[in-house]
Amino acid sequence: MKFQVEAGERVALVGSSGSGKSTLTALLLRFYDPDSGSILLDGDNIKTMCPDELRGMCSLVSQEPILFDGTISDNIRYGRLDATQRSAAVWRPKTTSCYCSSRDKVRQLRYGAFIQVCCHYAVARRSQLRLNQATAGTQIVGRRAAAARLALNCLWLQ
Repeated sequence: MKFQVEAGERVALVGSSGSGKSTLTALLLRFYDPDSGSILLDGDNIKTMCPDELRGMCSLVSQEPILFDGTISDNIRYGRLDATQRSAAVWRPKTTSCYCSSRDKVRQLRYGAFIQVCCHYAVARRSQLRLNQATAGTQIVGRRAAAARLALNCLWLQ
């Protein structure tokens, strides 16, 4: 596989189950290294980077994302600890205003709202590379849903 993504470019990788989307994510985050070839980030081979530093430059919304106890704004602020509650409210999805005070209440969020919060956390981090696997196994319905996902400026792995 060979492709290049320019800074600021939005890319969606879509494929059937087992086609390598999760493997690509693992390679990008250096959970393991490729057998051959190289992966470059800003022209530097990621093999030369400290894995912790590389992962610190990335945001991942995994297939099984996690929210913490607290408000939606609290969860988004974990992406930027210097953010105020007021600025975090700007990132908060309009459809989610509940207080998540327990694991059970967090689970009561609609899956779509749950994923939105996780994606807004990733945006708040201002990472160089944003990866989203959370839409795996779901179907994109309509242009509006696809446009909303791309508007978050993520490399979407579906």
